[in-house]
Amino acid sequence: MKTTLNADGKIGIPDEICQTDHLTAGDSFELERLTPGHYLLTKQSSHSARFTVATGKDGLPVIRTEDGIITSRLVKDIESQTP
Repeated sequence: MKTTLNADGKIGIPDEICQTDHLTAGDSFELERLTPGHYLLTKQSSHSARFTVATGKDGLPVIRTEDGIITSRLVKDIESQTP
């Protein structure tokens, strides 16, 4: 896919990729210059999205977060990490 550097020096990520990878405004990325003209863009993990999945006494999965809050964003992050 192609994208263009705008007058402000920003590169837009195509909507198809944003939707597929559940990207939203405010997501952080690391940009690494590999060689002249070749770059690697890597999405950084959200600090607030740390979670663990445990098994409850009834055998069902239980999601635990550091702050105890489960958001739709967190659910999307979990889904993206599940094969």
